[in-house]
Amino acid sequence: MKLHAVFYLLENHTEWQFYGAFTTSEMAKNLEAHIVRSYAKPYRDIVDTKIVKFEEVAE
Repeated sequence: MKLHAVFYLLENHTEWQFYGAFTTSEMAKNLEAHIVRSYAKPYRDIVDTKIVKFEEVAE
């Protein structure tokens, strides 16, 4: 199973913040765009976003 986790970084924070995770990259990209639209305010800027892919490895 693959999981796409979405993280964002605000200009006044030094650590990445977790926002959510999905099983498809398309849904993760939509969430990434939503973060930029909803979190960007005059007093708070999104510095960057990233999608990290996790894949379950069978033992």
